[in-house]
Amino acid sequence: MTARSETIGRAVHFDIDSKRWVYSDNLHPAGYRTCNHCGKSVTSISPDPCLGKLPGVKYACCGHGDREKSYIMFENGIIVRNFIICDC
Repeated sequence: MTARSETIGRAVHFDIDSKRWVYSDNLHPAGYRTCNHCGKSVTSISPDPCLGKLPGVKYACCGHGDREKSYIMFENGIIVRNFIICDC
């Protein structure tokens, strides 16, 4: 069984031979790439280019075009899901 996941709206899977995560569409090592929805770049400073680092937020993701994958987890533990942050 292959481990599968997603990063910034792009499918990734764990390649057993190389022992690393790769993009499923081109088999390049998973790393910094543009958002599948808005085209903005991911950086080490702003892991989600649409949301960036928000005060009082522990984790957040805009869903990259898929509303059902969007969430914000606040530092107090409250989680908000299924929202649209922009129409970009």
